[in-house]
Amino acid sequence: MWPTSAPPSPSCCGCCGPGGRALVFATDWATLAVHSEDPARSARVLAAWDEHLAHRSLPHTLAPRLRAAGFEDVRMTAHPHTTIEFDPDRFGAALVPFIAAFAEGRAALEPGEAQAWADEQRALGERGAFWFSVTQACFTARRPG
Repeated sequence: MWPTSAPPSPSCCGCCGPGGRALVFATDWATLAVHSEDPARSARVLAAWDEHLAHRSLPHTLAPRLRAAGFEDVRMTAHPHTTIEFDPDRFGAALVPFIAAFAEGRAALEPGEAQAWADEQRALGERGAFWFSVTQACFTARRPG
């Protein structure tokens, strides 16, 4: 994990010698969107989830950080994870219990509030009203030489 103000270390992965290649997958949590019939509670749960993040929006600054660390041919491909189905095999639905478990007891949440949010997400899925979206960015780069 990189501090918000420093570029990545040239030794950020074991393949970074001359001619080495780097692959970094980073989630832009600022793009997270989840439908809720209780938007205030959902905002509190997602704010609590943010407490686990080392950097909420690393993809915003990752390309220049890689270049500053001596990488070249930096490229990025976006991978949106957007779904309207509460399917445990899809990223959105699979993430709901992790968010709820981490958020419980954090931030401004009342006891049981994170679980109520997760229950609501499942219920929205049963009614065909679930919405989840977040973007991950895949960066590739190589070391000269």
